[in-house]
Amino acid sequence: MARVEVSGKSFSVDGKLFVPWGANYFVPRTGWAPQLWKTFDVNRAEADFALMESVGVNVVRYKVAIFTLSAVFASIMVSVAAHYVGMVTPSFADFFHSVELITMVVVGGMASVWGSLLGAALLTALPQALATLEGWETVIFGAILMMFMIFLPKGIVPTLASKFAKKED
Repeated sequence: MARVEVSGKSFSVDGKLFVPWGANYFVPRTGWAPQLWKTFDVNRAEADFALMESVGVNVVRYKVAIFTLSAVFASIMVSVAAHYVGMVTPSFADFFHSVELITMVVVGGMASVWGSLLGAALLTALPQALATLEGWETVIFGAILMMFMIFLPKGIVPTLASKFAKKED
């Protein structure tokens, strides 16, 4: 196998080849990358940024770079959606769509990938169920958002995970 180097640094971890993939990388035959997204913790990431700042790293620069990278990914996805739909109009991302997306994340759990997926699955079918209530979809999504922010602020998945963790103890 050929050795790959960039600026004198090889693409290997502990002698094992890794494949760069966007901002992450995958180490073959270790299962490392699939496990990373399961354990992502927003509070831990903030603590890491605080630690980086304490040793003199320009944290703002990295946060802006992360924001820019996420904007690039979002623009790619909108480009794909525009290609699929055939056109993009202001109604493509109206206020209701923004409320719908925020509600999906809040219902599932803001710091949980599984929660976001569960929230999206639950709330994708809801507009079809509410089709008879024309004009009330935004009100119902807003009410769902308020109820979850009041009664389940962490979302469904993190709340259930903490309850099951307490039962095991």
